[in-house]
Amino acid sequence: MNRLLLLAQGRGARVVLLLALCTFTAIQARMRWQLQQRPDNGAYLRSQPQWDSGGKILGNPQNAVSDLKAMHQALRIFHQRFKRYPQSSMELLNDMGPNHRIYGFASAAKSREIFANPDMIHSSVAMFRQRPADIIAYQMPAKRFDGRPIGSSKPHGQRDVVAWTELYYFPNIKVNWEGMDASTMNPVGFYVVLWDDGEVEKVPFDKALSVPQPNKEWKTGFPGQAGLIAGTKTFLEMNRNNIIYQNWQRTQDRQTQAQQTH
Repeated sequence: MNRLLLLAQGRGARVVLLLALCTFTAIQARMRWQLQQRPDNGAYLRSQPQWDSGGKILGNPQNAVSDLKAMHQALRIFHQRFKRYPQSSMELLNDMGPNHRIYGFASAAKSREIFANPDMIHSSVAMFRQRPADIIAYQMPAKRFDGRPIGSSKPHGQRDVVAWTELYYFPNIKVNWEGMDASTMNPVGFYVVLWDDGEVEKVPFDKALSVPQPNKEWKTGFPGQAGLIAGTKTFLEMNRNNIIYQNWQRTQDRQTQAQQTH
């Protein structure tokens, strides 16, 4: 998924596009590519620490809930002004800055606060942890997966996702560089999702969906989201043939058996 990294420079700012791979299947594919490209056969990757939350959900999810509730109000005002939803977090942020009073903020700096989250120091993505104050913590879809505009008519019972964050989902992947058969994971957590009706929902990681893209990548979707397309997969469908997932599942099964024995 594409992620915006905001680097403040005095009064101005420049935006750098950063590729952040959040599903462990995408992370594994990226690792394979890097291993193939590096003449040292991946020595650099092997030297990097592998992030592990210790099986815990780090940070305070209420930070995201509060931000997203404030963002819903900002989105409502943006929609009133332009008769549409913003194409990205940056478009909303850029309109809020010079018009902060319209959005109910005392200053442009205050309006930016809802886009940051102090829990970024716990992110599964190394670069996000290194620059926690500079990262936009929330993503906004430019359109539905089927190409229709966010906010357009939709089937009864479906809603638009207008913002979300993966900040409280920790894949906890442990790659054994001597052989993927010994690699494993210990996923915990959830996505925090803002729906168009203002509800903020915590969606467990194994309830999230993977939606295919034309470039053969996958994006994250959620049950009940408007515009899901053919080929969308559940967490199990996406990962059951992955050796890292299989290793984790075997560990889960052994733990369940041990608990039943006692």
